[in-house]
Amino acid sequence: MLQLDSIMNLCTLDNGQGTVIQNYDVEEIKERHRRSVSTDRRSVIRNISPEDRPSCPPGQSEYTSRYDQRRKFICGLSGSAGYAIVTIKKATLWTDGRYFLQAEAEMDCNWILMRKGEKDVPSSTEWLISVLEEIENATVGSYPFFLGSNSWTLYEEELSKNNMKMIKTNEDLVGKIWTTGRPPFPNSPINALPYKFSGRHWHEKTADMHVAMKERNADAMVVNGLDETACRLYIKNHNIKLTSNPTDEATTQKLYEHLNTGKDGSCSGKPGYCVEVREYNPVAVTDKVSSVIEYSKRVWISPICSYAFYSLIPKEKLLQENTPISIQKARKNPIERQGMIQSHVKAGIRWTELSAADELSKYRGKQKYNRGLSFESISSSGPHGAVIHYSPSNVTDKEITTDERWNNRYDKDISFWNSHRFPESRELDILARRHLWNSGLDYRHGTGHGVGMYLGVHEGKT
Repeated sequence: MLQLDSIMNLCTLDNGQGTVIQNYDVEEIKERHRRSVSTDRRSVIRNISPEDRPSCPPGQSEYTSRYDQRRKFICGLSGSAGYAIVTIKKATLWTDGRYFLQAEAEMDCNWILMRKGEKDVPSSTEWLISVLEEIENATVGSYPFFLGSNSWTLYEEELSKNNMKMIKTNEDLVGKIWTTGRPPFPNSPINALPYKFSGRHWHEKTADMHVAMKERNADAMVVNGLDETACRLYIKNHNIKLTSNPTDEATTQKLYEHLNTGKDGSCSGKPGYCVEVREYNPVAVTDKVSSVIEYSKRVWISPICSYAFYSLIPKEKLLQENTPISIQKARKNPIERQGMIQSHVKAGIRWTELSAADELSKYRGKQKYNRGLSFESISSSGPHGAVIHYSPSNVTDKEITTDERWNNRYDKDISFWNSHRFPESRELDILARRHLWNSGLDYRHGTGHGVGMYLGVHEGKT
């Protein structure tokens, strides 16, 4: 039996049925106008069919174009991490500690907020099973292009133990009801990254991939991640804010030369490596992948490949592990590393949180070769500095001063790291948190991650 009152912070539940809004403080009342009013959207999607729907971004990408921000549309949360489940009677969102406060501010009381990692908070599968246990032959549906294969198989295995099924929907159900106010489909140019910044040519990376595939006896590799496509081909696109992920929709005058393809996107008559460019269509892509699988003995996909492609590959042909591209991303060459150093030129001027973020973005935008921010500026002062992934607004904006510097026990560990050497593949998370733990404190964030060179700011551990 779930103790729902221990996992909700926006509303309390009346016997598990209706919702009662709790008392808000003054700042909360100011923020309420920003929250998503999700009642109508939630009701419409429930009337489409009686299935439950986990919701994840397409392309397994952390950041998406405004056209693809389905979770934000349905529940209001605009943060980069979180997933929603809608049942006939309830709607629930899971997110991690980076976005607890943001979810409180952006979602309305139609939603149950699950604080991942907190005590007594159930996993999404545990919650689904408890909610659906009285329904005979319950089904949970998701559009397979939006859910990674690892997540899908986890749902499938856990649900099957309780006589429940995970099924594929034939269409994007959120997109079906998002008929008004939706941003246009992305169609901006894709730009090639010059050699003086990349340090290598994309066809050299492709040759490395072929060597790795031969070593693993793989005939084909399906690359589903947008960031891996961008990394392999050294291309960038501005449809998706804060990243360089391509959407395979448009080419520039220079791009066809970069990819050694014809102006029509074909490889006809092109010698050497050539990238064939086609307009994206889920059905056409699925047919192409199915054809490749049919004539291949072994097909390589990444652990986060979408279930749409994973489900096409027979188990005897499947090789699922980190791709050579993910390793290439982590190992920056000297030119890439130098470019990352040069990109961190900063301007030191006193501002408010909001104006500082805006002005700094403008200054950086004027720099030669600048292609935009890698993530939203975390411009914070005083107590706001303790809010993970804090982003200032007109309501929360305050002056940045030098007399509100807060003691950071994490600094002790930074100096420790800088003065010691560690064996390869050792877990450093415990060392990073030790001084905080000794004081009864912790932080709800990963200790570290890889940093992209002209790609997304978040990459796998190096």
